[in-house]
Amino acid sequence: MTWLTWRQHRAALIGAAVFVVALGLLMITFWSSVQELNAACGEHDCWIGVAGALGGQLGHIDSVLTYGPPVLAGLVAVFWGAPMLSREYEQRTYLVAWGQDVSPERWLGSRAALLTGATLLLAVPLAAVSWLLVGAMRVSGVWGNVGPYQTLELWPPIQVMHALFGLALGAAVGVLLRRTLLAMGTTLALFVVVRLAIATTVLRWLPAERMVMGIGDAAALPSGAGQVSNGYLDAAGNPITPSVVCGDQQCLTEHGVQHSYVDYQPFDRLGALKWAEVIAYAVLTLGLAGLAWARVRRTTRVG
Repeated sequence: MTWLTWRQHRAALIGAAVFVVALGLLMITFWSSVQELNAACGEHDCWIGVAGALGGQLGHIDSVLTYGPPVLAGLVAVFWGAPMLSREYEQRTYLVAWGQDVSPERWLGSRAALLTGATLLLAVPLAAVSWLLVGAMRVSGVWGNVGPYQTLELWPPIQVMHALFGLALGAAVGVLLRRTLLAMGTTLALFVVVRLAIATTVLRWLPAERMVMGIGDAAALPSGAGQVSNGYLDAAGNPITPSVVCGDQQCLTEHGVQHSYVDYQPFDRLGALKWAEVIAYAVLTLGLAGLAWARVRRTTRVG
């Protein structure tokens, strides 16, 4: 069973492994550079700062942290999960694979266990390395995207759950559609939609605090807070959207705006929101895996 799994998935497994190794080495290189600059600027008067010393690397680090880990989870979903069952149905090899001494449940259990192990083997080290880089950038204080809430999606347990969710999603879509290319495309679309939906709404899962200011005043959020939304309030304190695009305070006042506001999550809620996202992905993963398992069990065995 192990050999068969390797033969069927070796191209995807090797491709994902090469991607993780290359991305991991790049992150380690960036981390080493930032660590050296942090130490140098801590010991001497570094007038250009870490940001100036990094130069063009700053944008590369941003791109690597923003897009690197999600790509791995997407590769697992599309090239590991989606073909796992859809290929068997499309090529009708399940009639042989599940019609001999191996039951569909045992076949799926072995296949899922091997691919889950491979997913963890790649996702865990990559998550750890990316978190090291986030920590170095946070110490440098030069990158605005490394605040506690801005890096919520890069927290290692969440990164690992993204990959496991992708594997389960691909398997469930594959068993439902039974066409490999169609399953791969559908899996990619659903993976992107779910990831964006959760990432853009997770800060709203708990009631937010509100800070009210005068029109045009800058919001001084508490240390470590994460902004949820902002806008304007009328005299009664209700959110209001000006009917025209206003560029000055007088225009806003004429359209009923009395105050501006910012909704935010305090730093002490960060842990709860992190684990809420982990639990949400765990529930989705288990549900999708259960769906795939139930559909495979219903498959009629031949012979």
